[in-house]
Amino acid sequence: MADRYVIRIWFEWGGACLWPDEEVDKARFGYPIDPDRLPLTETTKAKAIELGRWHDTRLNWSIPTAPFLWKQAECERFNREYQEFLAALISELGDDFEIIDAQEVIQEDPDLAKWLDDPDAYWGRRRVKRATESVPARIRLYHKVKEKIEEWLKGDE
Repeated sequence: MADRYVIRIWFEWGGACLWPDEEVDKARFGYPIDPDRLPLTETTKAKAIELGRWHDTRLNWSIPTAPFLWKQAECERFNREYQEFLAALISELGDDFEIIDAQEVIQEDPDLAKWLDDPDAYWGRRRVKRATESVPARIRLYHKVKEKIEEWLKGDE
């Protein structure tokens, strides 16, 4: 049997969820892996994107250091849909791929209720400064860093 491709799966801020585990897999599929580069049904490709976008709603993008925004019911819905997606992914990719499930089981942030009840008091208790950088500035920084990493990776080829 030929070598298997190894893919780790977890959701990262920005929507990506499929990550090659080996350098040879990075060269073949990219980093992160675009679902369109894998032998998946359109339904499964769309589900990867949908779950990534949904996962991003968990973060308070205005104040990233604040507690995650999902209540337990939404965490459980996401976890269920993720497991269905994972099963489809494993089934569709078959024996040529090893899938490593690195996604955490998402739970409600224990500080969410305090945050929702009184955000100003929450910050006072925690003695943490609010993030002052705007979301667009963080997005520009993300893209600059991403470009530098891509340039660096191309230099290794």
